[in-house]
Amino acid sequence: MIKFSQGILSLFLAVVLSLPVPSLATELRKVDEEPSQALLRLSSGTLALQPLPQLPQRFNATGVSTAGLFRKPVAGMRLPMKRTVRHAPISKILSSTVEVCGQMVYKAGGTGDERGFYRLPHSAREQFELLGKTAYNIEYGGYFDPEAYTYTGATATTQNGGQLASVSIVSYDASTWEVKSFNTLADLNEGIKMLATAVARDPSTGNVYGFFYDETGQNVVWAKADYENATRTPLGGPISLSQAPAAIACTADGLFYGIDLNGSLVYIDTETGEIDEMADTDLPIEYGFGVCINDKDGTMLATSNTEDYSSGLYEIDLDWGTTTKLADFNADIQILNLFVMPGA
Repeated sequence: MIKFSQGILSLFLAVVLSLPVPSLATELRKVDEEPSQALLRLSSGTLALQPLPQLPQRFNATGVSTAGLFRKPVAGMRLPMKRTVRHAPISKILSSTVEVCGQMVYKAGGTGDERGFYRLPHSAREQFELLGKTAYNIEYGGYFDPEAYTYTGATATTQNGGQLASVSIVSYDASTWEVKSFNTLADLNEGIKMLATAVARDPSTGNVYGFFYDETGQNVVWAKADYENATRTPLGGPISLSQAPAAIACTADGLFYGIDLNGSLVYIDTETGEIDEMADTDLPIEYGFGVCINDKDGTMLATSNTEDYSSGLYEIDLDWGTTTKLADFNADIQILNLFVMPGA
């Protein structure tokens, strides 16, 4: 399967750049690819992206390198503590009262029929529990709204050798996982701006933020999004795709954190989109992944799917970046769009 990090790589979109988007062959895996070509695998065959450029340094929204730099603590913010961490023993078991859910977008040897939202196992004693099959993969940013009880995000399709054909906003009813609304955007030039590398909802305000593509398809801006009206308001950037976090999540008190392609835990300023590196993690990153916040203990939960066909659920400490593998999925499975089921 062609691999690409969730929206983190260059989109050469035909409508905007007059260039075809390379097609994604369903169920194709190139075993001889360079490790640097860390591409997200999708079995849906919708949209393929270019290999990740070799840009080792991270930058904030103003284009200034943040390597070795940390923002001063602000009210309610965790103190950044940069250090190299070791993988924690696979011994911690996530509280049974926390139900972690996500969308399965790929399974090795699968037919595509297994795609859907699942309650994830968080110990060796548990199994995947299907919540509902889904007609569309949310590949370009999405969020769970516990008040509306929906999961909403963007998907895209291609035609004629990989040219962008459509961008749609899909919303699922989280009670049945049936499509509640599906809006195909008429203007592709505006549609590309609703595709994101990472999106999260702020529980303290209900506002949705993320790193959204600009009109070139090669950079992203930090923006506040209105999915109902298919608009977003830029607040910071642009920065290149390789500089943006691959996945983000927000705490109950409105603090945004993410994981970048180097496996670093980062903090994102809500007002400006400024990115600050906080700590290294041991999260294995080779394919696209999802993250969410467990507000019961203030940790980040993340999935991972790697070159050796392993996958699992991890816990990341937001102070130190310490990474604990909670469960091995014992299969080549890719899970995106994580959230914690409310009331659990």
